[in-house]
Amino acid sequence: MQRSILLVSRDDNLQIARSAIFQNAGYQAFCVDSVTGAVLLVGAERPEIALLCFTFSANEQQSFIERVRETNTSLFVLCLRDANIEPSELIETCEQSFNNQPGTTRVKILSVEPV
Repeated sequence: MQRSILLVSRDDNLQIARSAIFQNAGYQAFCVDSVTGAVLLVGAERPEIALLCFTFSANEQQSFIERVRETNTSLFVLCLRDANIEPSELIETCEQSFNNQPGTTRVKILSVEPV
């Protein structure tokens, strides 16, 4: 069965690039550019993962999390806080989410560690 991911970003070029990355990794990718659109798509398509881009503030990301928890408690939400996260790290984090035990944290925040 193909895994599904929802990519939420206001940057069309970033959506296209990330969609290709996840499709090449075997995921079905859905793309939207608003929190409202993302909430609607979560209800309609039931993706397993939602990746919220840094183009949304922490408050907008939190709003999304609160709204989707009402309809999809098993959704894994990955919030990105900057643009420089390696594609391999994104894929690895998503793959690890499928190994989580029920009841474990379903939200993760990724950012680049300062050097």
